[in-house]
Amino acid sequence: MKRLVAKAGAFLVPLVFVFGCVTTDVNLVKTGKVIVEVVPTEDEYIGSTHVYQDDKELVISGRVHTQGYAPTLEKGHVDVEILNPDGTLIKQCVHYFKLLPRKLDLTVPFEAHLQPLNLPQGTKVRLTYHHTTSAEEILSQCGQ
Repeated sequence: MKRLVAKAGAFLVPLVFVFGCVTTDVNLVKTGKVIVEVVPTEDEYIGSTHVYQDDKELVISGRVHTQGYAPTLEKGHVDVEILNPDGTLIKQCVHYFKLLPRKLDLTVPFEAHLQPLNLPQGTKVRLTYHHTTSAEEILSQCGQ
């Protein structure tokens, strides 16, 4: 009986790993539908950006990097603007975060969740990082 369970496990584990990791999200940057524009700041920059959409939500994620002292990222927010190819604003929100990065970790992840949108080809997602001084600004205004 133990051998049967072991054989079944040896067969099922790889299947779950392969098919369980399959996602229905569509990477809008790789398909060329969306262009990500990051507005530069003096000491921080946004990198590792991704824009995905499925039937349930539009997810914009990335990491805020600092070139200085890590505690400068304790509180901050990322402005998210979604623009038509002609520059008309489609959606705007602010994603706040408050956390204490580790001493040697000079990056903080962010993830903004929005309702799914019917985005035209060439849509621009503009991301801007700002320091936040108010401790009350913790929750995202992007929907989550």
